[in-house]
Amino acid sequence: MQPLGDVLPLRPLSLGELFDRAVTIYVRNAWLFLGIGLVIALVNAALVFPFEMHGNAFLGHLGTILAHPGSPQARRLSAQFSADAVPMVITGFVQFLLLQPLLYQACAIGVAARYRGEPATLVGCLRSAFSRWPRGVAMALLVTLATLVWYAGFVIVAVVAILAVVWAFHVLPILGIVTGVLAVIVALALLLVLPLELLAGAYALCTMTLEDGGVFAALGRGFARVFARDQWWRAILLTLAWGVLQSVISIGGLGMIALVVASKVATLPLEILINVLVTTLGGSFLPVLLSVYYFDLRIRRDGVDLAVGVARWS
Repeated sequence: MQPLGDVLPLRPLSLGELFDRAVTIYVRNAWLFLGIGLVIALVNAALVFPFEMHGNAFLGHLGTILAHPGSPQARRLSAQFSADAVPMVITGFVQFLLLQPLLYQACAIGVAARYRGEPATLVGCLRSAFSRWPRGVAMALLVTLATLVWYAGFVIVAVVAILAVVWAFHVLPILGIVTGVLAVIVALALLLVLPLELLAGAYALCTMTLEDGGVFAALGRGFARVFARDQWWRAILLTLAWGVLQSVISIGGLGMIALVVASKVATLPLEILINVLVTTLGGSFLPVLLSVYYFDLRIRRDGVDLAVGVARWS
């Protein structure tokens, strides 16, 4: 058993304090969260290993097509592009729907113990998360379905907006300009909804892990808290910061993999090592940040009642 320190004060945090607390918890309990990330990364590497060679082909063909879009080789590779993309989709399915819920649930349980000031172990966090894992997979499926619904809605709105702008220009040019401006505003608003939706889905995963109730109840509570009128601006700022962190992690990992593919020296082992390192180091911090955000919203909405819940779940 590893003691995690004193009980953290249950008070509302500013956005800067939220990040500071997440970093503090992560650094002071680095072995716990790095261990969780490493276990998930090794399982991920074992599951996606058969698809890595196709992933290499996908990245190599993509680089050729982007570098020489009009060349005969690029046109020939375009025909194989879709087939090479299928293993990448399978890899994403394994990571997002199967392993990410377990990672976020285990880290949430560890953070809950930290808030309570109680000991936590790698095995204990993983065992507790695994007992809730089927519901986590169901939550990930619902979030994926909601994302597909958003995508369909965005396409429909985009088509209607384009037709409206064209019609308005035929009627009166100034009306077309006004309609175009309104269409851009609506498109930007819809684009902003997607990251907020993903944040609410991830928050709902923490809700389901640390509270009573089923998947749909947790999803409802998660969306209600994140999209609350007095909290939406903090959710937007956190989403922007979350997106920057996620992009840095993803781009950094893909960039290192691209360099390895270009070097053509021991490609596959190095790719697997990079994936493990990126998932372990970067992937384990984001769940800690999300868990701290979960407790912050609970404190703001439910106040002292949260202490009872933390005691029960940790």
